[in-house]
Amino acid sequence: MICTLRRFIDDSRGVAALEYALLVGLITLGIYAAMSTGELKSNLGSIFKSLSDDIKAAATP
Repeated sequence: MICTLRRFIDDSRGVAALEYALLVGLITLGIYAAMSTGELKSNLGSIFKSLSDDIKAAATP
């Protein structure tokens, strides 16, 4: 029984996958928190609108 418990404690398979999953979760949470604030959302919207207008103006002969 103690041998089985030691093997279970020493087993490190799947640890990297768990760490990557936690990192992805934290990054996703950070992005969601940043995008949920109205100021950042409106600033990004105006930047993309400006880029779109510039591209349309450059494409018009």
